[in-house]
Amino acid sequence: MTGTVSLLGGLTYFEYQRLVCRDVVVPWLAARIPLEGARVGDFGAHHGGMLDALREHGVVESGLGLELSEEIVASSPFAADDRFRLEVADVTAYDFDGRELDVVLLHDVLEHIPARVAALAAARRALRPGGHVFVSFPPYYSGFGGHQQLARGRARLVPFVHFLPERLFFRLARPAANEYMTAEGAYEDLLSVRRTKLTLGDAERAIAEAGFESADRELFLVRPEHAVRYDVKTRTAGVLGRLPGVRELAVNGAFYLARRSDGRA
Repeated sequence: MTGTVSLLGGLTYFEYQRLVCRDVVVPWLAARIPLEGARVGDFGAHHGGMLDALREHGVVESGLGLELSEEIVASSPFAADDRFRLEVADVTAYDFDGRELDVVLLHDVLEHIPARVAALAAARRALRPGGHVFVSFPPYYSGFGGHQQLARGRARLVPFVHFLPERLFFRLARPAANEYMTAEGAYEDLLSVRRTKLTLGDAERAIAEAGFESADRELFLVRPEHAVRYDVKTRTAGVLGRLPGVRELAVNGAFYLARRSDGRA
């Protein structure tokens, strides 16, 4: 698997994460819940760019980033201090030891985890009563929900190409190295998304099953992350986001904010 593609316009993934958190996630959350003095967890934190943006924001009390890959954490430019740290951990097996966070971020993570209820349940265990989880992801059946942008050649520009059978898909969409992963890593990314096939309906059911109640939701035809990555204008889904079936094809990005239900232990 050779060849390299550019996904981030020259940005490192750490810097991309930092910009998305600063320009998209923090403003979106701050309009809905108080962040001053909040203790925030970033689960699936990768290089910790979101933690860096939260620290830069100045009002968040502390940040805990959990990332499964030891190699990714070792290569991160993130500098820990006494309030913000990045750890190697599986969130579903992590011992939170009574730690009560106010907000947990699952940004572009859940679409890689077939055991989505377990991941959300881990977020719930980490939260104080009434705490919130933020979930964002590209729905699988949307135009680029197969992450084909990680491929080389023309296939990376073709919407819905991931609907093809797996063998044919990988023959056309050969994974390529990019700014934040090797070609082998891109293959694993594509494969995990295909195995998970996370839809809007799946996410909404998993959020409820894990013990959360909906606080807010916003669906997009053009994801806010793409405004950072490709300098295009964000567009909300409007009525298309309310049409069963149609929304799974039309919505390219979803933001969910859910509150921990206190009716369960």
